[in-house]
Amino acid sequence: WGNYVDFRLSMKPQPDQDGGCGNFNNDPSDDTTEQIFKRDGARVSDDDLLFRSRVQVRVGDTELQLLNMCPEEKLEEAKEECVQELSSIKGAAQDEVQLKS
Repeated sequence: WGNYVDFRLSMKPQPDQDGGCGNFNNDPSDDTTEQIFKRDGARVSDDDLLFRSRVQVRVGDTELQLLNMCPEEKLEEAKEECVQELSSIKGAAQDEVQLKS
């Protein structure tokens, strides 16, 4: 995979520390994906990007095959639900829910 970086960051907990793995307060109930998105947003802000540009996420062949097996009505329902969920999350753009076939 040419579109990710593996790294390990070791540090002492910081005041108000938060991120994709949670907020390190030893309370797993507030470290769900939904809770993290509400606190930090669904995407890294442009000001915090480590790289010059954002990678465009694309649906691969396997996902397309699965999508093609999904009844159209159910797929449209899922897209609408996803857009509604993302629209309630800070930093998420509805155009990120585009499925290309």
